[in-house]
Amino acid sequence: MSRKIIIKKIPKKLFSGEYIQAKETFDSKTTKNTLPLVLKNNDILEISKYHLYRRGYCTIQQGKYHNEPVALKIYDLDDDSEKVILQKAQLEASFLERLQKSENKYSKYIITYHGYIKSPDQITLVMELANNNTLFSIISDPNYSQTKTWENWGVRIAIQILKGFSLIHSLGMIHCDAKPANIAIHNANGKDYVKVIDFGDAQIENKEKNSNSVGTMYYAAPEVLRKNEPRSAKTDLFSLAIIINQLRTGTLLNSLIGAYYVLNFGKILSNGQHCENISTQFTPKVKSYLQQCLNTHSMLRPELAKGISLLKEEKKTISTLRN
Repeated sequence: MSRKIIIKKIPKKLFSGEYIQAKETFDSKTTKNTLPLVLKNNDILEISKYHLYRRGYCTIQQGKYHNEPVALKIYDLDDDSEKVILQKAQLEASFLERLQKSENKYSKYIITYHGYIKSPDQITLVMELANNNTLFSIISDPNYSQTKTWENWGVRIAIQILKGFSLIHSLGMIHCDAKPANIAIHNANGKDYVKVIDFGDAQIENKEKNSNSVGTMYYAAPEVLRKNEPRSAKTDLFSLAIIINQLRTGTLLNSLIGAYYVLNFGKILSNGQHCENISTQFTPKVKSYLQQCLNTHSMLRPELAKGISLLKEEKKTISTLRN
């Protein structure tokens, strides 16, 4: 017997989207392989019973919306932490909605958001399903350096990543967990495109003290690990420099702040120190830029826009050399 959830809108506003109340019923006539959710009249979302993976208190599943494949991020509202998880899910939904409504030309580098559903025990966020895995999976392929060269693929992907984060920052938001696993790759018409995903740790940029979330240790900026320090767009920039170096080399830098933190039992390098392991495969200008992005003092990191400009210049140089 499968489950059918009928959605009924109620006039309560939690944020810019409508709060949706779900009433659960059971229907033996529905198929065994899907769990249909009625969003509105004649609008069915089918959810596969088999999840793609589980991350913390969320399950990521595949489904269909308007007969198009979608990804579903399902927050389980556990009795003990329901209030915290509910707030986190609502905040992520509000960030996604804000990005979705943006008319910025870089919005195509953010995962498309369709909406959310709330039932008594879950909140489900409905998003576009990127069809070509995550950057983490691609880089982890043993043949990565042969199949995805910097010149043919990496530099273009790096530019798109920075453009996506440029939009995020322009709206006063910080992602706070930039890493290859949170950059999906979608293939359309034979070309790969970036889709930034997972805004579960995102926050509004402010000058106040840090939140408790540290993102992912090996990509985290030192101000995140030091606690009680404000985050800014430059916090994401630190992580992005690591990702771009990884795109170029296929390997993770082995003496970054996060690694230092893990190996030295919580000791954090002091402000102004650098990590000196940026690849020499970059042009001198790009290498210098990425090195500056790894400054442990966030205020001394450069602007993201400069990185886009330098990578575009590198891409143009590559194209000229080919011709």
